Amino acid sequence: MLSCRQAQELFFDHLDKELSIEEAELVQKHLDSCTPCTDSFKSTQEFIDCVKRKLRTAQLPDGLARRIGAALEGLEA
Repeated sequence: MLSCRQAQELFFDHLDKELSIEEAELVQKHLDSCTPCTDSFKSTQEFIDCVKRKLRTAQLPDGLARRIGAALEGLEA
């Protein structure tokens, strides 16, 4: 069983579906049995959802999307 600290360190990866099946199951088991972590997880999820909504309507400075794309392409090399 994960400790609260271990589970909380995995929250963002869990929300992004970047954990292995086993890790995701461990986090979910912890959340099923720990109300404070469940509350924290829900707050984290609500925060991310709010940021995503804001980003959908945000106006990007000229060239920012192109520079981000170029930087991401450079990471793939």
